[in-house]
Amino acid sequence: MYNHLDKTTNKLLRDLELMQKLSSIAGKKDYPGKLRRIREKLIEEINLFEKKNHPQRLQDLKKDLIFVDSQRDAETLNKERIDELVTKYNIGYGETRKTN
Repeated sequence: MYNHLDKTTNKLLRDLELMQKLSSIAGKKDYPGKLRRIREKLIEEINLFEKKNHPQRLQDLKKDLIFVDSQRDAETLNKERIDELVTKYNIGYGETRKTN
């Protein structure tokens, strides 16, 4: 009985790992999703730094927000810059990260 449970558990864990890899691969090419997650993160950061009264950081965040908003209706996406922002703001693929 335990052997059967062990095999089932191992299979489920392998399947979960494969699904996470597929999600990651799909997320790397999901530029509209990246833009949405970056925008959410930027709004969160802007709200935080407005409370802290940190004008230099706010200026940088607002500049990035203007870029993200410009990409929403762009014919050709600047994928390189979007990927830079994903790294800069530590955005995960296929998931929404919650930071404190």
